Amino acid sequence: MTKSKKEKFDDLVVRGSGNVFRDLGLPNSDTLQLKAILAAKIIGQLERQGLSVRAAHARTGFAAADFSRIRRTDLSRFTVDRLMSILNKLGARMEVRVKLEKGGVNEPIFSSLRRALAPDQMPYQTMIPENLQSLDREERKCRADSLAWIAADPIRAIHLGAIHQAMNICEATTRKLKGEKGEPLFSVRLLALRIFNSTAASLQLILGGYVQQSLGMLRDLVEINFLLEDFLNDMSRATDWFAATIETEGDQFWPNSVRKRLMKFDVMNYGEQAAKQRNKVRADIFNTFSHFGAHTRADGFRFVATRDNLARLGPLVDQDRLRAVLVETARLSGSAAARLIPHAAATTDSELRATIAVFQVVWRQWCEMIVQKGQAIDNAWHRVLGISQ
Repeated sequence: MTKSKKEKFDDLVVRGSGNVFRDLGLPNSDTLQLKAILAAKIIGQLERQGLSVRAAHARTGFAAADFSRIRRTDLSRFTVDRLMSILNKLGARMEVRVKLEKGGVNEPIFSSLRRALAPDQMPYQTMIPENLQSLDREERKCRADSLAWIAADPIRAIHLGAIHQAMNICEATTRKLKGEKGEPLFSVRLLALRIFNSTAASLQLILGGYVQQSLGMLRDLVEINFLLEDFLNDMSRATDWFAATIETEGDQFWPNSVRKRLMKFDVMNYGEQAAKQRNKVRADIFNTFSHFGAHTRADGFRFVATRDNLARLGPLVDQDRLRAVLVETARLSGSAAARLIPHAAATTDSELRATIAVFQVVWRQWCEMIVQKGQAIDNAWHRVLGISQ
């Protein structure tokens, strides 16, 4: 009987034992895995405490050369006992658990693969590497710590509440506004979806300790605000935006092109001086998030640096940065949601109208708070960016 494509694919998938050394058929695989785990924990302690190999020698009494070998994962000279002693000297607590499994030892993966696979087929492994699991645990801890810090202060909770209600507007607009492809309201629904996703991504990155990457999402929200403001000035542009091609969108809908149209509109309605000021605000915020978040610039790495100015791999929770970017996420998602509301002015849908009413109350509260706290918030943002006052 001929096998289906799914059955053929399933035949290629071989589940790992959870021990890569055993899967490779190496002797003493359990010991090798335990030593690797202990070495990873030691390296983690060195990174967490900011210790050089010499400083680690001074702290523990073990030779600096030992720490150099551990960093290179050259573990052949180390016993499990010695690695545990080093980890203990670094101040780590250890808990050893022994698990007895029914059945025999798993056959090495590559032995079974040689029988199961043709020579030109590649093996698939379904196990998740320990370092990725460790990264996920660290991100979850950062998220929990960040949410606890936000919840501990009513002002910070207001920022999060404003973000939540802005996302509610986007969700309701996407579902409730009527518009077929090519019609202006269809373009507005697409932008509402984009606002929701960019806000959600920014929030998850902030809470998870990836502040610099969240700035790229904030740049996206800035660009969406430009487009929505442009659509409000002339709804025919919503149709043109949907129909734009790669060849034509640069002249019409790239951020600089949209800003030029907004500038002309402002000159006609507010006068040249006010128009210049409004355009400067738009340019400054767009360039800031482009510079520090979207573009690879050396000074953008301040967002992944610890207090001793060392760049850090993985998540990093810093309350000043968290506060500043939380405020900007609330500001940009809220202003984008507010620009969606005029497009729903004629709606008779009770759910959408109720969502708008709740948002307007929360948004008004947020704006009043910003007026009262504005200078302190601006100063906090400037401190994060390193801008002198």
